[in-house]
Amino acid sequence: MTAPLPPLDPLLGLDGVHSYYGDSHILHGVSLSLARGRVLTLLGRNGAGKTTLLKSVIGIVVPRTGRIVFDGDDMIGLSPSDETAAAPRFPAASNRCSRWRARS
Repeated sequence: MTAPLPPLDPLLGLDGVHSYYGDSHILHGVSLSLARGRVLTLLGRNGAGKTTLLKSVIGIVVPRTGRIVFDGDDMIGLSPSDETAAAPRFPAASNRCSRWRARS
């Protein structure tokens, strides 16, 4: 008999997220929980909402309803720069993607 798994510590949670582009309803009540240390893959055909989901999480598209929580902080309504200031969770020394830089 195996021991039960310990409860997972969610790093990212979405609950009932609805996002739109104008009047076009793109995300319909998306809910998910991503545990700390886990990897999530989004799969779907073109136009299924994968990019809109990511844009909603990082604040480029603001969901009309629902909740997005990152490490305990509610992210709805924060701009991408506000999200960075509110959640400085990834020091460069431990960030696997620290070599990636945005170009202006």
